[in-house]
Amino acid sequence: MQLFRPGSVGSKVGVVLEFTSQAAALAEFVISRDGATSHTARISMDAVNALFPGRVISRKGDIAWPPRSPDLTVCDFFLWGDLRTKVFGGIPPRTIPALIECIRQEVGAIPANMLRGVIKQFVARVEECVRFNESHLADNIAPGIKTVTKSNLSVLGSPIFLDSVDEIATQKLELLKTLFGRLEHFHPQNPAIQKAWDEIIAGQILDSLISSFTSDKDIARIKALQEKESGSWLHALPSSCVGTLMDGKSFQIATALRLGCKICHVHQCICGETADSFGHHALSCARSKGRLPRHSAINNIISRSLTSCDIPTLLEPSGISRSDGKRPDGLTLIPWSKGKSLIWDFTCVDTSALSHLKSSVNCAGSAAESAYHAKRRKYEHLTSNYIFVAFAVETFGPWCRDAKDLMTQIGTRLLSRTGDPRCINFLRQRIGIAVQRGNAASILGSRRDLSHLMCSIPA
Repeated sequence: MQLFRPGSVGSKVGVVLEFTSQAAALAEFVISRDGATSHTARISMDAVNALFPGRVISRKGDIAWPPRSPDLTVCDFFLWGDLRTKVFGGIPPRTIPALIECIRQEVGAIPANMLRGVIKQFVARVEECVRFNESHLADNIAPGIKTVTKSNLSVLGSPIFLDSVDEIATQKLELLKTLFGRLEHFHPQNPAIQKAWDEIIAGQILDSLISSFTSDKDIARIKALQEKESGSWLHALPSSCVGTLMDGKSFQIATALRLGCKICHVHQCICGETADSFGHHALSCARSKGRLPRHSAINNIISRSLTSCDIPTLLEPSGISRSDGKRPDGLTLIPWSKGKSLIWDFTCVDTSALSHLKSSVNCAGSAAESAYHAKRRKYEHLTSNYIFVAFAVETFGPWCRDAKDLMTQIGTRLLSRTGDPRCINFLRQRIGIAVQRGNAASILGSRRDLSHLMCSIPA
């Protein structure tokens, strides 16, 4: 917790209520608090807002935290991180008493020379804050730590300072221009959000990376990976209990596909064609070994998620067929919306297949959208009686619009039933893992004895 005059370094206080008798003297001060639960509790916020109306920097305060806000406390820039590393570096304690005892032992074992060094670092940081008054700290002196100054507060939209809103934005743009150039047309809509500035640099790096590729397949791959669904499987907790643990070989192949690494030596596929070393042929091969398992796995995920919403389903229902006589993958047994039952049909197309490569280079997810429109045409005669969803995805991750909408609707229903806002993310992760497992099975099944032809992929 900090009290400071805008433009100054600030002074540490233990409890704000100590200053209640000096409320008049606090009129020119701003209070800065972190997001600890005790700090953001209603009773605490009410007391602070009464003392500092319109001048509270907090997660639930009048002013949001600035990007890379200051951290001058010894506990924040040293102690908590050091203790976490030592306490959980080996075998972590399994009970609360064991955790408390471990923390006490580690605190008692901190050497005196380390404490002296920390105090010197604290003094150095404060001196830097004073020296860089009205501006940011140099990154090489205190990485990630910035001064709370008039400029920072103005960027946050504080009613206290409104005359320097453009000052900090201009400084950041000048810095970015020196790094990348040609940034005159870039300006974040909300300069108080660090992510908005980071996206400028990330966009420049991505454009530079794409321009360095000479292969259309690499360009299609890197563009497909920018889609949100493409990286969902990377965020899944690897657990054998819930089925999200990928075996080592499948994980290595999924990683190699994402990075564009060689997976195996050139060989003859079981279809008779020559399979390339990057595994691309196997993903679109007509005799792919991973297509049916992936198809079955994802339809089961969709069916089970609907059942969790109290919507019973039937896979491959008889009596309903598309124009070529084939049945849809699933049907809800009770109406889904507007008095109509839902039918869906899943398909997974290869991002780098020759039939989709040109469109994938121009726009990420175009292969999935093309498959979506093809499915819609086949089920067009059923749309008057059913709500049809073409669940089309790509081997590198992107989903079609219909698939995204269906997952959002299922996630919303699961949220209302379970109260867990992570439901939709868990669904995306499961489907992403199923897609990657299908990719791995396709590549591994392209030849019966492929194991000895695999390239060395770092674990």
